[in-house]
Amino acid sequence: MTATQYNPKEAFKGRLRGKSISGDSCPAHIAVDRGGIHARPDGEEMQTLAFKGMRLRRDESGALIATSKDGSSSVTCLDPAFERALETMAGNDLNEQLTRLSGQKTSSRSKHLFGCALVLIALGAFLWSVPTLFDGTITASVDALPMEVDEALGEAAQESMDAGGSIVEDEAVNEAIQAILDRLTPHATVEGLQYQFRVVRNDEANAYALPGGYITVFTGLITQSDHPDQVAGVLAHEMAHAKLRHGLLRVAHNGAFAAGMAILFGSLDGLESVAVELFALQQVNDYSQDAETEADLEGVRILIAAGISPQGLIDSFSRMQDRYGDMPKGMAWASSHPQFDERIQSIEEAMNAQELPDKWDPVDLDWDAVLTTLED
Repeated sequence: MTATQYNPKEAFKGRLRGKSISGDSCPAHIAVDRGGIHARPDGEEMQTLAFKGMRLRRDESGALIATSKDGSSSVTCLDPAFERALETMAGNDLNEQLTRLSGQKTSSRSKHLFGCALVLIALGAFLWSVPTLFDGTITASVDALPMEVDEALGEAAQESMDAGGSIVEDEAVNEAIQAILDRLTPHATVEGLQYQFRVVRNDEANAYALPGGYITVFTGLITQSDHPDQVAGVLAHEMAHAKLRHGLLRVAHNGAFAAGMAILFGSLDGLESVAVELFALQQVNDYSQDAETEADLEGVRILIAAGISPQGLIDSFSRMQDRYGDMPKGMAWASSHPQFDERIQSIEEAMNAQELPDKWDPVDLDWDAVLTTLED
């Protein structure tokens, strides 16, 4: 293909990956137009990936991978014209990501992960012989790793895990959560980190974050919240976990040496299997007491910067305390430690230590309409 203006009738060869695909992956004919990326496997129905919320990255071979907003499917294509097609058809939706990937003829991820492997292997060998220095050394080493590692782990874990219920496709519900996320995101930015969410139908008042900004919100959290500021408080807490890289810290603590060896020999399977094992749904955010407290305080900072009162987060803790008593072990985002009273006190102290706005700017949503939609 030439570098001339892209013709939407042209097709590319690539692969389509998704749980609905036999064997999870198969060859596909790919086309791009204003409506998104269309992938048609031989003998199966065409699937369309919308540009909105799409995430782009490269694999080790330099192929471009486009993943849908909910992470349920992805398209891989090595043809350079595929990238030009996206530049022509996607408009503003993918401009920033395409600019970041522009000119990367070989996989930057591969280079980054090879460097990460050396760091992890050296770290694992060192800590193998000096285990008492593990905690302090691992945290400093994780800070040096590119955010691309978090994204790879989060994507692998989300694609492999049971979501805990069916994905909610209702536009009103998803637009409401997106509106909250849009308010918070400018105040939780990290280079290479992009937040995305999915809403899962589950009565548990719960939310969790995977590395790389993959956030899952259970409908129980929405229906048990009186107003959107309470959900915003929980989302800010989860975004803080991703921003502070608590998930990658868990992986590094539990599998640094084995994961590093896997990467060194040219395979992500070892690293991804560690991530999937660690982020099983029932323990996805089983962070330490220090990590939970750190996420609480960073979440408070994010909320204040966004003009949203952290009282919503306090209210969420108070409601759970009234309903459950002491913090239940199974509550992923709330964790089993520290206790509710301690967390509420820490949040109040953090608020008192910061300069607060004269007037808060609550999230403006028709919350009753959102709740009614979930009841139908």
